[in-house]
Amino acid sequence: MITSILFTSLLLAPTPFDVIDLGCISSGDCFVSDLNESGQVAGIGDAPNGFGLHSFIWDGNKLIHIHPLTYPNGGYCWAFGMNDFGNIVGYSSANNGQFHTFLWDGKQMLDLGSPSWAAINYSQGHDINNNGWIVGFAGAVPNDIRGYIKHDAVWDEIPTFGGVESKAFAINEINDVVGVSRNTDGILRAFGIPSGNISQMTDLGDLGGGAAQARDVNNNRTIVGFSTINDGNWHAFKWTLTDGMIDLGTLGGIESRAYAISDNGVIVGESETATGETHGFIWIDGEMFDLNNYIVPDMYINIVSAKGINSNGEVAVTVELVDGTKNSYLLTPMSETIPEDINGDGTVNVLDLLAVVGSWGPCKICPEDINGDGMVDVTDLLAIISVWST
Repeated sequence: MITSILFTSLLLAPTPFDVIDLGCISSGDCFVSDLNESGQVAGIGDAPNGFGLHSFIWDGNKLIHIHPLTYPNGGYCWAFGMNDFGNIVGYSSANNGQFHTFLWDGKQMLDLGSPSWAAINYSQGHDINNNGWIVGFAGAVPNDIRGYIKHDAVWDEIPTFGGVESKAFAINEINDVVGVSRNTDGILRAFGIPSGNISQMTDLGDLGGGAAQARDVNNNRTIVGFSTINDGNWHAFKWTLTDGMIDLGTLGGIESRAYAISDNGVIVGESETATGETHGFIWIDGEMFDLNNYIVPDMYINIVSAKGINSNGEVAVTVELVDGTKNSYLLTPMSETIPEDINGDGTVNVLDLLAVVGSWGPCKICPEDINGDGMVDVTDLLAIISVWST
């Protein structure tokens, strides 16, 4: 309820986020993959030795390096999905020279292998729910791939819509599964599987361009992803059983993609802007917002993608730094306080006054500009004094 009120206020005026730099496992690039209800973040980054990619988890306090199954003998691993217990799935170099789905249980990497029905000994894990069910895909890339739903020792094979490929990307807590499958014409189609019952696999339709991919589903059975429109460009969508597929639009550019949805119905992803840049977005009650306009303090970073959101309103994002390096960040909604309480500590005092003085002059969407006129000046200083110690 509190989160819903907080995000509703975002429609009326910018509600800033605090920004947490999660760091990286090397001096290279790091990218977020998922976020759970505990505020833990999973992701992928350049390996410290400069060769390949490794995985990581932000446990709320520190970044933990997750090594491949083949460690210390080199290798790669990609973390894609995480449940609320901090269990992570993805895929990794395996000791047999293949790539296998892995499960990181908080202490160790476990090689889950691949299903016996797979065309070759290859698999990827893409999500895990709190029941321990895992979804992903297995087989021969790119011409003989099948999605799977793994529960205990069983790997259920997800069929195609007549083509050569199906992939499962997400699962919710009632075991609904979403992903993508090719039809007989080779076109990608978004699917939903209610309660893990493959016999009820459903084509979700499209936005007019023929192709669609489903990327996440919340516990209210709302599905998000992206679909081509009439001109062939991809647009983010929201799908419900009642309304079908709805175009979420863009940030002014030609394409957008939705990657995650919270149980509150808030959606995040990435979109092109009118200038052709790619920015992370947040979509709330029919409106798409550029996350770069809501970060506090005003920082020299560009949020290029958002891959996870939880019901606390936290958002996992990948940013581009001034030197072009990509890094992983967590956005946390600032607590609801009066505007004059700039640092959000519950008291308007000398710290807030100094913050105004320190930001004196022109300021783009910063909390020190209390009256929102684009200038930190005497008006904002007097506003601080007028509610001193409130």
